[in-house]
Amino acid sequence: SVEGINPPLNITFLKNPSINGSDPQCSFWNPRLDNGYGDWSSEGCEIDESYNESQDVVTCFCNHLTSFSILLDVSPEIEPTEDTPLALVLEAVTYIGLIVSIFCLLLTIISYLSSIKLRKSEHGQ
Repeated sequence: SVEGINPPLNITFLKNPSINGSDPQCSFWNPRLDNGYGDWSSEGCEIDESYNESQDVVTCFCNHLTSFSILLDVSPEIEPTEDTPLALVLEAVTYIGLIVSIFCLLLTIISYLSSIKLRKSEHGQ
């Protein structure tokens, strides 16, 4: 590959309107990464600082020549859950169950440690 291009190469990508992606990253496939299996890298590439989500194009500046691409985050945005009455009841039941479980665990440990007979009993009798 050709490296060290100065000034950096200007590469413009047209965004696919059918893909609702965000946080674009200028990347290229680097076959030397991941023990020779290859992986995406953004080393030597920067996105145009004037980019905003409403634009139809993404401009990258790269200082080498390889196979370039734009990687987008296409995971759905998770909306915060609402505190419905059912959610509040389930949360209360969860905390009550947790408290009862911890109490019973402590009671079991204290019973075991306080009873010498339990700790010294021979199995099979």
